[in-house]
Amino acid sequence: MDNVNAAFRDLNKFIDECKKPLIISIEGKCASGKTTLANMFDGKYAIIHIDDFFLPPHLKTAERLAEVGGNINYEAIYELLKNIKEKKVIEYERYDCHTNTYSHVLIPYNDVVILEGVYSFHPYFNKLVDKLVFIETDFNEQKERIDLRPNADRFYKEWMPLEDKYYRESGILKNVDFRIKKIS
Repeated sequence: MDNVNAAFRDLNKFIDECKKPLIISIEGKCASGKTTLANMFDGKYAIIHIDDFFLPPHLKTAERLAEVGGNINYEAIYELLKNIKEKKVIEYERYDCHTNTYSHVLIPYNDVVILEGVYSFHPYFNKLVDKLVFIETDFNEQKERIDLRPNADRFYKEWMPLEDKYYRESGILKNVDFRIKKIS
């Protein structure tokens, strides 16, 4: 937990030193601590989870799923970020992939918005993001965390290969503004 608190403290200092308004992405492989870290800022900053933008079934095509990062609704994220930049509104339809339903999300405006999750610096919309934070993790720690999840098989067979392809082919890691060396 000390490592998590240190990462929070360091990231908080980094954010404090950035020009506002600020949209920041927190990227990292699954089970690296992105959500844990972002949620520590809840109540201080606006938090948007990329998991709210998984691609719904009616948009899934073979062509779309073959794209790097094509398993998220990057068009909806682009529109959301554009609205935040232009109108200072944080409002969207959250997609729940477990129930295949949408719910309306309205977050009070904040001059710091954190996009949290893999694909939060997707090339389709990353020009609207001001800073990229990347959390590093090693495979053994990642595996320990994933093995505790009830859907671990899907991580290994589906999601991890997709995110590996995303990091390998998108080239976003050369744009990292702030690195966090492993949260444990």
